[in-house]
Amino acid sequence: FPGYRVIIATATSEFGDDFYASRPIYVINAMPSIRIILSENPTEVNDNIAITVICTDDESDSVDLAYDFGDGNSGSTPCSTLPGESVTLFHTYSTPGTYEFEVFIVDGHGGSAESQIAEDVIANNPPEIQ
Repeated sequence: FPGYRVIIATATSEFGDDFYASRPIYVINAMPSIRIILSENPTEVNDNIAITVICTDDESDSVDLAYDFGDGNSGSTPCSTLPGESVTLFHTYSTPGTYEFEVFIVDGHGGSAESQIAEDVIANNPPEIQ
């Protein structure tokens, strides 16, 4: 939370002498954070998957969420930081592979956070008739 804090530094010399220093600081903004939840991993080609993003911010700032599915598709949306709220994005991958899903948020005071997670997409092979 914003407010005054005191930073204390301790150093020890090569002779074993301890030195201390303190300095008051004023914290203006706590950084937001992100959590990503995949509905399933791996997933199959052409399956519609849900990716839930939970944005948190100690000051309950509004945050803007930018996302990249790792296959050339990206976008942005507001993300609520209220407890229990989240954003769910839906996406379909058209070819097998491992895709890096990335998110980036910026709060109302310039604080930011980013996160990524790999999504494995496998081919959906029909069963063989014997």
